[in-house]
Amino acid sequence: VLPHPLHPIDAATYTEYDTFMTGAEAQLRTMHETVNRLWEVRTRLRSVLASMPKEARFDAARTDGQALLTRLEAWDTDMVSRLSRAYDDVENFPQKFSANWMFLLNATESDLPRVNQPSRDRRSELGAQWAELEGRASALLNTDIPALDRRFFDLGVGAIARDRNAPRIVP
Repeated sequence: VLPHPLHPIDAATYTEYDTFMTGAEAQLRTMHETVNRLWEVRTRLRSVLASMPKEARFDAARTDGQALLTRLEAWDTDMVSRLSRAYDDVENFPQKFSANWMFLLNATESDLPRVNQPSRDRRSELGAQWAELEGRASALLNTDIPALDRRFFDLGVGAIARDRNAPRIVP
């Protein structure tokens, strides 16, 4: 890639821009994959809870499943604005974390490959928010879901597959 002759931008600036944008896009991909994985878990959990027998021996597991479903929904609500359906809905509903991250990408993208200080500052702020959201997602995926999986499986009512490669057990 040859530099634009009307804009004096050095190789270090091009490299910084490429590193910033590539890293931010990779993080966005991770965010979307995490949202999708947890959405699949929510869907499966709803199905297992709906088909769970009404016997008293399932009450504690049902309560724990409902509590996990509430935590999954809270995480999703913090990540994604599912109320926005049309272009002008961004004015009607508050935007969530992923929309703010995508706005950062769009605001930083330019014909002039430069990262300005406000973009660096905003990425730092959003990075801290993502660390908290990612920690919650990690706890859900690595601790809460496997524990409930085992409990449901032991009761014989089905389980929630924790990842795409895990076997799906139908109740």
